[in-house]
Amino acid sequence: MDNLSDMAIVAVDDDLTYLTVIAHLLKKNGFTRTRCFSSSTEAWAQVAETPPDLLLLDVTMPELDGFAFCRRVRSCDATSHVPIIMITSDDDEQTLKASFEAGAIDFIAKPISPTVFLTRIKSALALKRSHDLLKTQNELLTKSYDEIQILNQQVQRDLDLAERVFSKIIHRENPDAPNVRFMISPAKNVSGDILFASSTPGGEQHILLGDFTGHGLSAAIGATSVARVFSSMSAKGFSIGDIMGELNDQLRLILPTGLFCCACLIALDNIKRKAQVLNCGLPDVLVIGSQGELKRRFPSKLIPLGLVPIDHYYGTIEEMAIEDGDHIYVYSDGIIEAINPQGEMFGQSLLEKTLTGIPDANQGFEEIQKGLREFCVTAEQRDDITLADIRCDVTSVRCPVAEQGRITLYGSSDWQIRVNLSPPRLPHNNLAMVLYEMMERNEPALKHHKTNLYLILSELYDNALEHGLLGLDCRLKATPEGFESYYTALHDRLAALDHGWIKVDVLFYRRDTGRKLVVRMEDSGQGFDFRQVISQPPDEQAFSGRGVTLVRSLCQELVYYDRGNMVEAVYVWQEPAEVEA
Repeated sequence: MDNLSDMAIVAVDDDLTYLTVIAHLLKKNGFTRTRCFSSSTEAWAQVAETPPDLLLLDVTMPELDGFAFCRRVRSCDATSHVPIIMITSDDDEQTLKASFEAGAIDFIAKPISPTVFLTRIKSALALKRSHDLLKTQNELLTKSYDEIQILNQQVQRDLDLAERVFSKIIHRENPDAPNVRFMISPAKNVSGDILFASSTPGGEQHILLGDFTGHGLSAAIGATSVARVFSSMSAKGFSIGDIMGELNDQLRLILPTGLFCCACLIALDNIKRKAQVLNCGLPDVLVIGSQGELKRRFPSKLIPLGLVPIDHYYGTIEEMAIEDGDHIYVYSDGIIEAINPQGEMFGQSLLEKTLTGIPDANQGFEEIQKGLREFCVTAEQRDDITLADIRCDVTSVRCPVAEQGRITLYGSSDWQIRVNLSPPRLPHNNLAMVLYEMMERNEPALKHHKTNLYLILSELYDNALEHGLLGLDCRLKATPEGFESYYTALHDRLAALDHGWIKVDVLFYRRDTGRKLVVRMEDSGQGFDFRQVISQPPDEQAFSGRGVTLVRSLCQELVYYDRGNMVEAVYVWQEPAEVEA
């Protein structure tokens, strides 16, 4: 338990079922000094007499609700220092805001997840222990040097404990991909910089770098929420605009006044050979070509997260075509503001000179590390330093392999989903994600085919929207310059879109001989000469046209109808038991 089990915890909930669950979880994990109360007035009498190390409060209680209890704790000198975690089934913005305004430091949603519950309990107790020890240290400053040294060692042990607890959340999403190299050098025990990576069901790679104001434990408060939102939304296939919007909303709720987070979110799609960048307050993101040339810079377009509400981020997302061997560098300002013994800063110009002044672009990451060491020498590190080198490997991309087999199924479907979309829901609708979640609720076994199905749904929808309704020509993406023009036109036409529709039908067939999923997508656009398109051999070096090839490789059939504005994809598979039979 890392010396946290001897700390006192008080839990208050008028629901005896949840109170029993809380008591069981704490006792099972070694927290023996736990008191539970179903009466809030009785609990307050005990808390006022003997303040605990941590207070767990239900929000809705008949005698004294959680908000009033929290304010009473904060207004009393004897209990004002006690950390409070709210436990609530209402995790809406208003309830969360009221909890933090009343004085809570965190919240736990009902129904209770044991993993989340214990992690947050340990984090709060670690912070409380550190606070108590620091307070004790201040009271003993007049004592001997040896006594102060002992206390410092204890504080350091507790800071290390806090770092380990936070690291389970903060660093679990650190990039674990062969194309991402990174360095994280904290100025204190707990870094104020965060670096997360995740993959979407459609095969995109999301990389998030964040830099909280300050560093240490205060900055780590927001990192737990960022990790939870980022990993969850990326796994469900949300766009980087949606993810950044939710991160901003969450940080506005939980960060104290004066704290904010500079962040950059990158979506790398090696299949479609494109990168999207959304930079909010970080230094310029740099794209270095395979020959060491500076191909593009992405400066910050918006203020940092956690300061003001922002309606949406779509208009500030920048895109570019990527080629094999390109390197995308994203970094915190700790690099360019690093100082040498003379007090001079490393600077943006020296960073770019380092990256563009080498013959082998693959050595850029090592050259920056070497340059920083030689520049700073023995100078004290004043800020957290984080750097990520994201290598674009478009030629190594291979289409996923689908379970194929000629399965003939007849008769009516077992279930069907029908969706009709029209403006204003079309432009930023996460259709693939929504459809997949509806499908999995009907057929849980589809989770084994999540990546393939997400790719099929997203590709067909993108084609219907971009080429069908908006009339964009994919040939415009034949060059890097045309690629940028394509996405500029895409954003402009989306903003002006006020008519048209897309209809989607999903039909599922379950038979003894196998399973079949039919996706039928139709749009109100002019269509295209699909015979010419599908007759062309795939070009692995092209910036466009790989999507249809990908879908065809996954499906048993891909058939276009009418004038090309309707397509039907047939995906088939056999369950493991059926294959063995």
